[in-house]
Amino acid sequence: MKTAVWGTILVGAGLMGVHPTLAANPEHLQQLTSTNQCPKCDLSGADLRGMVLPGANLGNANLKGANLAGANLEGAKLFNADISEANLGNANLKQADLGNANLTKSVLIRANLDRANLNGAKLSHTDFSEANLRQASLSLVNLEKANLADVNLTGADLTSSILTGVNLSQSRLQNAVLNGANLDQADLTDARMEGAKLRGASLVGATLPRVRLSRADLAGAKLGGTNLREADLSHADLTGVDLTASRLDRVNLSQATLEGAKLKKVSLVTANLPSTNLIQADLSNSDLRGANISRSRLQDANLSGSNLSVVNLTNTNLTGANLAGADLTGAQVRQAIMGNTNLNGTVGLDKMVGRAQNP
Repeated sequence: MKTAVWGTILVGAGLMGVHPTLAANPEHLQQLTSTNQCPKCDLSGADLRGMVLPGANLGNANLKGANLAGANLEGAKLFNADISEANLGNANLKQADLGNANLTKSVLIRANLDRANLNGAKLSHTDFSEANLRQASLSLVNLEKANLADVNLTGADLTSSILTGVNLSQSRLQNAVLNGANLDQADLTDARMEGAKLRGASLVGATLPRVRLSRADLAGAKLGGTNLREADLSHADLTGVDLTASRLDRVNLSQATLEGAKLKKVSLVTANLPSTNLIQADLSNSDLRGANISRSRLQDANLSGSNLSVVNLTNTNLTGANLAGADLTGAQVRQAIMGNTNLNGTVGLDKMVGRAQNP
């Protein structure tokens, strides 16, 4: 039974949280409540709060400015619908079809969108804070300037979506798919992204302090100018990634793969990089003071002009590496391999701790 009946449905009542300038078609409202079928209907500005409409057919309907707070729309068909500027707070949209729907500037705070289809939907400036989007399909969507703070996106598919400037702080994105997504200037502070797939994604200028990206796939991603202080990137795949001029102080990169990565002018002060693959990586003019790079592979890496003072290079392979003009004052080089290493103009060679191998 519907929780609201025809006689109690209010249309265009600004005091009830409904868009004051819109008016739904009364015949269409009666059709919806009677049949649960209203494709292409005009329900703009309707007060549908708390309505029980599971499986409703509202494809191509006009729900602009409607109040659907707390409504049950589980499994509903809302594809191509205009739901912009609507209130869907606490609504149940589990497994609903919202493909290509317009949800611009809508409110979905604490809404349940578990396994919902939002592929191709317009979601810019939409408020999803604290919503459940677990395993939702969001490929090719525009989420620019949306609020996704504290959202559950575990296992969600956001392939090639636009998330520029999005607030994703404290969100859950474990095993989410974000390949080719644009996350430039996004806020991912304290986000959980273990096992996430971000191949070829762009995160230029993003804020990622304390983000958890262990075992994530970031191969070929653009991360120039990002803030990754104290982030966990252990076991992550960062092959060929661009981290130019980024802040990675105290980051955990243990056993990560950074082969061929661009790390020029990066700050890695007291970072943790043991057993890391940095073969052919460009670390020129970077600050690695106090970092732990023990047992790592730095063959043919470029460390020219970098600050490596008090760095732990124990058992690290520096064969063919370029250390010209670098500062190795106080560096620990016990059992480090330095065959064919370029040490021209290197500072602090007489103040290194231990003895390196020169095969």
